[in-house]
Amino acid sequence: MEHNSVIYGFEVIIIISVIIYQVYHSVVTYKNIVQLKDVFNDSFVVKTGYIEKDKLGRNANPNENIVFIEESEDNSRENLFLDQNIVRLSITEATGNSETVICISKNINNYLVNNHGAPVNFSIIRDIIEREVDIKDEEISQATPIPLYLGLAATMVGIIFGLLAMPKLGGANFSEGIDYLIQGVRLAMLASLMGLSCTTILSSFLYRDAKKKIQRDKSDKISYLQAELLPELTA
Repeated sequence: MEHNSVIYGFEVIIIISVIIYQVYHSVVTYKNIVQLKDVFNDSFVVKTGYIEKDKLGRNANPNENIVFIEESEDNSRENLFLDQNIVRLSITEATGNSETVICISKNINNYLVNNHGAPVNFSIIRDIIEREVDIKDEEISQATPIPLYLGLAATMVGIIFGLLAMPKLGGANFSEGIDYLIQGVRLAMLASLMGLSCTTILSSFLYRDAKKKIQRDKSDKISYLQAELLPELTA
């Protein structure tokens, strides 16, 4: 009897630990889903400035070497064009604190600076945007089913510990061992139910809605760049 109590105690600790981790992991995944959904709430804008030719491609952050001129300073623009060493350059600038948007803006700018003077392939810019979003998306898609897997593993743990608590067939405490087996499986099924619930909520509701919004926002940003950036590049 004491032996069965010890085994059951270990099982309870393991199952409760699994449930706690399922909740913790689901909360972390939920926060990542919210970040994915709101990636383009912080946007980027296209700005046009002037830079010396010999500084093109020298700095990972081209903003440090570009001079931006306000619309009211038209005379200054004309004077800059008189200098053959000055070129006009369009870049993007992130307007918020989103790491994904900042990374997208930085990678697009690096491409525009390094590709200055050559034909611009806009599909590369589109690939940059999609790649950065897909990195975040893939991280979430792999994390979403983990609570379910943990619940299934907890069920197996409950069965194994229940079998360990059972005495030999026909023993004096056989019926007691059956009770421990049922209690252990019942407790383990709570972890399975928790995992199924968490995975269903994350994948079928939250993640699906985030995917719809991020696809719309991504299309809008690509259309914005096509409208604002390409005319500057072909001018």
